[in-house]
Amino acid sequence: MSSIDREGVAQRSLLEFGSKRLTALCRAAGEPQSFAEYLELFEDMLRSWGNRRIGATPLYPSQVADDEAPYEFAIAVSEGAPELQFYVDPLGKAGTLRSNMRVARGLLERLAAARGVPLARLRLVEDLFFPRDPQPPFALWIGASAAAGRPIKLKAYLNPQVRGAQTSVEVVAEALRRLGFQRAWERLRGALCSPGRAHHDELAILSLDLSNAESARAKVYIRHHHATASELATIAAITGEHSPDQVLEFYSLLSGGRGPFTRKPPITEHTFMDADKTCPSATTLEFPIGGYVDTDATARRRVLELLKTVGLPALTYDKALHALALRPLAEGRGIHAHVTLRRDHGSPRVGVYFASEAYLPRTRGVAESTPPSASYQGP
Repeated sequence: MSSIDREGVAQRSLLEFGSKRLTALCRAAGEPQSFAEYLELFEDMLRSWGNRRIGATPLYPSQVADDEAPYEFAIAVSEGAPELQFYVDPLGKAGTLRSNMRVARGLLERLAAARGVPLARLRLVEDLFFPRDPQPPFALWIGASAAAGRPIKLKAYLNPQVRGAQTSVEVVAEALRRLGFQRAWERLRGALCSPGRAHHDELAILSLDLSNAESARAKVYIRHHHATASELATIAAITGEHSPDQVLEFYSLLSGGRGPFTRKPPITEHTFMDADKTCPSATTLEFPIGGYVDTDATARRRVLELLKTVGLPALTYDKALHALALRPLAEGRGIHAHVTLRRDHGSPRVGVYFASEAYLPRTRGVAESTPPSASYQGP
């Protein structure tokens, strides 16, 4: 494999480049024709970017991917068929958070009408997350997942800091109250403000499954600035599906140590699904592996070791990685972004998130700055 042609990439459109990257991922996961509808959906959701050229630097740097492109891709490996995922940051004409939010909301309304996507759960909280003057880091992202023999699923990704970092706790608490998960949220909140914490917690994302099914989820993504693996094990313990040793093993395998993690913050994702539960239904472990390796070859070795440890096959992940790569893995880093681990009824599920490398990520080798004012310091 030759080195990536940066000048050639810069001349391509974001739509064309992203579509080819997703096509490669679909080919690695199975027959491309079985994902034809999925590919069409991606192109439809990216129409707001039109035929804009990639260029050397982003016209509008998006936070949805490590390389600041407006899309990110992922593959999830479990005992069943692999699941493909993509995430899109729609662009408004003005390239502002307000115009981006307007376009993204319009896109969701159109998808709801054309595809029968239920927005009832989003309606319950939309006044919280769609203010007139949205604040960084993002407005509204839309995600889609697909697997063989299963309908496409859509998700909305909401910004808890959209009214200002200082209000993020109140916004999330009110959203989960309206969705019926107040008791479970209070249990998680208690774990976040436990005595003796040396790290800082940032409420980063609230996602909603756009579905009326009983299994529809709300998920709270929490960045843990300067945390150690042991501190993460304490937080993950509230749902019980990960043993402390398993949490330590996950973060150690992917990072090469046990922290404190001072480059990019590790994440825990907390799923709310059952209104009768007094704690979240599940916790997903997430690690930003791209910030802790020198090359994608190193990242690959660590992911393969994780898959071996949890007893999952490596072939699907490896095929996906090599289908997406535009250069030798040992040449640098930037393809691998995050790795996740969750357990469904005890069975492991590993997700690997990829940047397209439309741009070179600016965060390479840069130590994490002081945690933002959105860091959760307790009640």
